[in-house]
Amino acid sequence: GANISYSVNGNIPRVLAWSGSLNPCDTVTVVFGGVNQFNFLSGVTYTLTAFTSSPNLAADSKNSNDTTILGPTCVFLSGNYTVDASGSGPRNFTTITQAVAALNCGGVNGAVNISVAPGTYNEQVIIGNVVGASATNTITFDGDSAATRIIEFNPTVNTAAFTVKFEGASNITFRNLTIRSTGTSGYAGAVQIASNCNNIKLTKN
Repeated sequence: GANISYSVNGNIPRVLAWSGSLNPCDTVTVVFGGVNQFNFLSGVTYTLTAFTSSPNLAADSKNSNDTTILGPTCVFLSGNYTVDASGSGPRNFTTITQAVAALNCGGVNGAVNISVAPGTYNEQVIIGNVVGASATNTITFDGDSAATRIIEFNPTVNTAAFTVKFEGASNITFRNLTIRSTGTSGYAGAVQIASNCNNIKLTKN
């Protein structure tokens, strides 16, 4: 037997006392249940460290081969989400930027629909190449009514003269959303599409 442990982002390890046996170079799947489980949230960056200790219930003479590290990484998105500044829960983002950060970090594993709540979102948004996005695994931001869902920003430099920028992005739709620039200094672009984008749709905006 041995103790099998993991920690997330350097926090207190969760430990499982495993009572099986393994021959050299064999593998085994160990499932942590109950209080030892961890709920990974969309939009959060994680580093996962897994390690063993006390092999055969004795001191380990070689600690150098006990540990593996995964990350930094994020959870992929799939299904329905919301953007609501006053909302909560694991499938709600409080800003457009937060939702895009989750997409850019974790990618998608299915079609993603993000419903945007009424409000004015003062943000500059950059959507890059989302891993997993395809003609089937599309990404849709839907505001339901462009009159009450507004994304706006005041660009002040020529190199970032946009409110929303698609950069190498594909299979993304913005629907029923007003996208506008409030800039008065000559840098008043609303939407910029660059770097080999494909299947970008702006409808009913």
